[in-house]
Amino acid sequence: MDLNERVKAVNSYNTQIIQEEEKVTLDIILVHIGQFGKFQINILLLICIPMMFSAIFSVAYVFTAGTVIYRCNITECDDIDSKYDEPWTEYAIPYKSNSVLDQCHRYAGNLTDNPLTSFNAEFNYYTKCENDRFNRNNTQACSTDNLIFRDSEKTISNEFNIYCKDEWKLSMVGTLNNIGQFIGIPIGGYISDMYGRRTSLILCSFIAGILGIIRSFATSYIFFVVFEILDSIASSSIYSVCFIIGIELVGPQKRVLACCLITVFYALGEILLALFAKYYQNWRILLRILYGPSLALIVYFWILPESVRWLLSRNRDEEAKLILKQASAVNQSELPDHWLQKLIAANDPKIRNSSEKKFPIREAFDKFFWRIANCSYCWIAKYSEHSPPILFAITALTSAGLSLLFPETTNKTLPNTVKEANDIGGTKKTNVTALEDFVT
Repeated sequence: MDLNERVKAVNSYNTQIIQEEEKVTLDIILVHIGQFGKFQINILLLICIPMMFSAIFSVAYVFTAGTVIYRCNITECDDIDSKYDEPWTEYAIPYKSNSVLDQCHRYAGNLTDNPLTSFNAEFNYYTKCENDRFNRNNTQACSTDNLIFRDSEKTISNEFNIYCKDEWKLSMVGTLNNIGQFIGIPIGGYISDMYGRRTSLILCSFIAGILGIIRSFATSYIFFVVFEILDSIASSSIYSVCFIIGIELVGPQKRVLACCLITVFYALGEILLALFAKYYQNWRILLRILYGPSLALIVYFWILPESVRWLLSRNRDEEAKLILKQASAVNQSELPDHWLQKLIAANDPKIRNSSEKKFPIREAFDKFFWRIANCSYCWIAKYSEHSPPILFAITALTSAGLSLLFPETTNKTLPNTVKEANDIGGTKKTNVTALEDFVT
C-alpha cells in the first residue's frame, strides 16, 4: 500500500482502539499527531539553550576558583622584570613533577645578601644565581608576597591571596557547589510541581543569572562562596526540568533520540564555557559574560508552552487541550476534539483516585531505593583525587551490570503516578505498543 493509504489505515486503527477501549492516553495522541514533528523540534531547540546554561553554571567554578600557576620569588635573582621561566629556576626551585615547579618551596641559598643592592649588581646577578649558590639538600617555604606568575589568568586565588597552605579554600568552592546542588534539586522539584515546569525553569535560570552577576562583584572569599552556593541551589534543577519538558511531548519511539540531543547540548555548554574561559581569563569578566545572557530567558514565559502532563495533573484541562491542538496544527495533522475529551475523561479518575500525596518522596524512595542507589553508585570514586583508576573502572562496570536489572522503558507510556512508574516493566501490551506494531 502507498503512503496515503498507510496513513489512513493507521488513523482508522487509531480510531478503532479509542472506540473499543473508551480511553486514550497522551502517548497515543502523540503517536497520532507526530512523534517528533516540527512542534517537538521547536520545543527541543528552546530547551537546549537553558540546558547549555545548566552546564555552564554547574562547572564555572573550575575556572573562577581555579589554581593559578606561580612560583616563589627568589630574592637573590628575581627583579621587577623576571618571568616564571628563568635559566636559574631549575636549581633554585624544586620540581613537583617533570615540568611543574614547586609553588611554595625553594632551595635555601648559600648566601643571604641581595646582589641587586650591591654596587656591582650585574656581576653578582649572574654569579649568585648559579647552581652552586643553592643548597639542594635544604628546602624552605617561601613568602607568598611578590610571587611570580606564569600567565595573566586571574581567579579568586590571586584576587584574594589564596596560596599554598590556603589552597584548600579553592577546593572548598567545588564542594559547596555540590552541596548546593544536593539542596537545590529537591527545592526545584517542589517549585516545579507546585507552579509548573516552565515557571521553575525560567525562575531558576533568572535567579541563577542574577546571583552569578552579583558574585562577579565579590570583595572577599566569604562573599564569593556564599553566592556560589546560592547560585548552585538556584540552578541545580535546570537540567532535570529541561529533560522533562524536552521529552514529554515526544512520541515513545523518539524519546531516546530526544534525550541524546539534549545531552549533546549540555556538552556544547561545557565546550562554550572552556572557550570563553580561554579568551577571558579574568574571573569577574568571565562570570558577567556567562551569566548575563541567562536573564533573557524571561521571554520563555511567552514562547515556551507549559508541560501538558503538569497541566493535566492540575486539572487545567483547557490549557492542556490548547497546547495539543497547537502541536497538531504545527505538525499538520488532525486531532479530533472527542479524542481530547476522552483524554481528559481518562485522566480525571487517576487524579481523583490516586492515594499518593502531592510530593510522595518517601514512597518514591521506598519503591525505587535500589534504582536510586545504583544510579548513584558510580559516583563513589569520582570525587576522590587519589583513588586508583582501577577502582573507578570496577565501580563503573559493576553499575553497568546492575543496570541490566532495570525495567525496560522503551515504548512504554510515561507514568503519571509513583505506582505506575513502579509497574513499568510488566508484560501488558499498551495501546501505544499496539499502534506501533501496526505501523511497522
